[in-house]
Amino acid sequence: MIAKHIGTLLALEAIDRHGSFTAAAHELGVSQSAVSMKIVRLERDLKVRLVERTTRSVILSKEGKMLVQSSRSAINELEVALAEVQKLQNEGVLTVEVLSSIASKWLIPHLGGFHKKNPDITVNVTIQDNQTEPLGADADVSLRIAKSALTGLHSEFLTYEAVFPVCSPELAHELRERPLSEAVKVAPLLDDRMALEDGSGCNWQDQFPELDIQSTNRCGQHLIFDRTDLALQAAISGQGLAIGRTFLCLDEIERGNLVAPFGVTSRLKWGYYLVSRKSISDWPKLMSFKTWLVDELQNLQERAKVLKIWYEQ
Repeated sequence: MIAKHIGTLLALEAIDRHGSFTAAAHELGVSQSAVSMKIVRLERDLKVRLVERTTRSVILSKEGKMLVQSSRSAINELEVALAEVQKLQNEGVLTVEVLSSIASKWLIPHLGGFHKKNPDITVNVTIQDNQTEPLGADADVSLRIAKSALTGLHSEFLTYEAVFPVCSPELAHELRERPLSEAVKVAPLLDDRMALEDGSGCNWQDQFPELDIQSTNRCGQHLIFDRTDLALQAAISGQGLAIGRTFLCLDEIERGNLVAPFGVTSRLKWGYYLVSRKSISDWPKLMSFKTWLVDELQNLQERAKVLKIWYEQ
């Protein structure tokens, strides 16, 4: 019965406040006759009179007052809930799901800039290294690397990324004057297991097929790490040549910890997508994060072009 008469209870509460069917109808955006009919139906179902009508005023009965009191309590709770939902959409915690390598090498080091611009929003970073998994239950938004847009979700393409060989300045000095085709024969090659298995092609064999790594007569080792950031850390420490990516390596190159000595760049086969559930894709705090992210990626691309670690369109 309650679902049937929710609109009537709101009308009854308005009648009590205004002392008038006309004013209550105006507030609710319906006709006076519609309000009267709602009240009559509820009185008939309850078999009790709720409103005492006189020529000059409208007064609620004892039973009508009881219903209004409970209705107001429920309305107040709903108003609090609505306010909390609005607050949730505009501020508070935004849970961002991302690859561990992106989190450690790029997102977390740059988040301070977002928090300065958006002090009411706290970004909570969670890790998802399996890019084929569904969006996590607790995640508001995910920064994914994928072959195409994810189905069933709001999936917005952001950018591609450049890929290039990197190593420590010391190793680059040892390999000076050697082209990449010769360097891969003598230097250890660093790969990450995830990129060998996920289909992204971000590994030596798939990204640089012209080098024919598997059949090349090599004297260097082939070291495989679980994640991209681990392979890059090995490169920073001078252990070999790694597959560098713009977003993961730009800061390290600018600091002088890595170099891209061969002048060889290509485009990562997969692109970056910002993914969220359709129901919250237009939340203000999510849109604030997207705006900041797009600006950061644009800045990153401009810096990468200066260092010649961006792919040719």
